[in-house]
Amino acid sequence: MAPPNTTANTTSTTPTTTTTTATISGFPTQDFLRYLARGPAVGDLPSFDVGDKWSTFIERLDQYFTGNYVQGDRRVCLLLTAISSAVYEVLRELCHPDLPKSKSFNELTELLANQYSPKISVWRNRLTFDSLRQEQGETVSSWYVRVKKYSMDCEFAQLLDNFVKYKFVTGLRKGPILDRICEEDSVKTLKEVVELAVKKESSSSYHEQGAPLNAIRTTKGGQQQKKKTSQGTTSTPWRSTGRQTPKAGAEKSENPRPTSQKGSPKQVLCFACNKPSHDFRACKYKTYRCKICKQVGHVAAACKQPSDNKYLITNNSDVLDLDQIGLFNLSISDNFYTSVDPYTIKLLVNDVLISFEIDTG
Repeated sequence: MAPPNTTANTTSTTPTTTTTTATISGFPTQDFLRYLARGPAVGDLPSFDVGDKWSTFIERLDQYFTGNYVQGDRRVCLLLTAISSAVYEVLRELCHPDLPKSKSFNELTELLANQYSPKISVWRNRLTFDSLRQEQGETVSSWYVRVKKYSMDCEFAQLLDNFVKYKFVTGLRKGPILDRICEEDSVKTLKEVVELAVKKESSSSYHEQGAPLNAIRTTKGGQQQKKKTSQGTTSTPWRSTGRQTPKAGAEKSENPRPTSQKGSPKQVLCFACNKPSHDFRACKYKTYRCKICKQVGHVAAACKQPSDNKYLITNNSDVLDLDQIGLFNLSISDNFYTSVDPYTIKLLVNDVLISFEIDTG
């Protein structure tokens, strides 16, 4: 007996491989393993406290998250760790009755941004921007950075570079740098204008590497001070000696009072005894009567009248007594030169650098 006809349906199954991506701690395993293999965290977690700029903090925090593969809810943990205790207390009050950790990262950042981002007035910022001027002693690079800083909250949008270039040029101090830029076409870009100004500043005669500017200052308390000049020499102010007005009847001598030996620094001598290193007001000889002019107030050695006394040694000198008007005496050199170039000094007059030739007599 033949077996019944049976139809056997044979199904050939081919095993299929399903690829699944596991996630650990909020991001793919592959990134997590790379994070573990990388080692210590990249950089330091930025912190935020009351008084800090919120926009700067959130930018740095975002870069920290990117560099360290921080994603998902882990961002909330690090954000709450980065803010100070005072800021966290404010955040708890803003989130009440919920706790900050129950909020999403975007919700927390929105609350903090509304609390710590100051409201700005665009027109007020533009008025401040328009009033900027380069300060005395401010370098071109520092001036450019200051212009960029004040343009941040003016909302110039696509016209930012044009406004910054306009203020950078029009706010420069009057001088060779501004004159050099004015020689160029207005089509130059902001970068080209700044580079041109920096190069001109580097080669300018009044740059730090060149001759320094000189200032005129008075002295207090009768003390001598020295100031370096553009020729590398020093200028010495005269020291007040308390000189008194001569009494009536006293005649002036054609020859000034004797000074110290030639070649040594000039010293102010006492009007009573003709000796240095002390004040006329403290000299005991100021009450003596002179044997030459018969006047009270000095001795014969300090008398200014001509005398037939052959034993009284006098020394001709070209010393000019400036102790009453407080000017400086410019000492050029102790050496004698038969021919030298004229000495000049650079002074800033009404923001214009002018070179003056010194009259050495």
